[in-house]
Amino acid sequence: MKIAVVGNGTSLNGSNLGRKIDSCDEVMRFTKFTTEPPYQKDVGTRTTIWSTYINLPINLRNIRLVLFPMYGVPEAGYDLLKARREKLLSRCIPLSIPLITIPDHIIEIAYQGMGITEDERAAYYKPTSGLVSLTYLIRHMPDAEIYVCGFDGYCGPRIHYYENRHMNRSELRRVKPEKERQYFKALLKNDRVQRLQV
Repeated sequence: MKIAVVGNGTSLNGSNLGRKIDSCDEVMRFTKFTTEPPYQKDVGTRTTIWSTYINLPINLRNIRLVLFPMYGVPEAGYDLLKARREKLLSRCIPLSIPLITIPDHIIEIAYQGMGITEDERAAYYKPTSGLVSLTYLIRHMPDAEIYVCGFDGYCGPRIHYYENRHMNRSELRRVKPEKERQYFKALLKNDRVQRLQV
């Protein structure tokens, strides 16, 4: 089985990867994304797996699975916040679509892979939902061939392929671009993970 894992980075603009993405058995996308014109040539049209940590008005047609990363939450409040977020997500996700909460040990692997220190965790630095979900696929879908694109590590001219926006100060306080890129490169060394190319 081939899975296209499509990030939201601006490297997708002009990539002409749309057909290649859509030819995969499964297509995973993240949080807020769009497959509307004029982006279809570069990002494709299909989505079968959606990874998100917030409730968004996304077109759920053809989505068969939703992944839900929970991280940066104190242990004492974890169960309560998990229940609240799942309730919010359930308002836009039909009961027929499974909602899988990504387990703590997967998120811990991403933290360690990025080398995020305890002090950085306390300051709410965290891996993105994209890297957490990619880590989940590697561990929980051992027979899948994983093809990735659109993971820019915040080094593009903008944050997302679909909007003309740069990171604001609040966002910059929560990410470590150099550690994102370092961990992503490490994931690419896994035999089952490859860059998607035309």
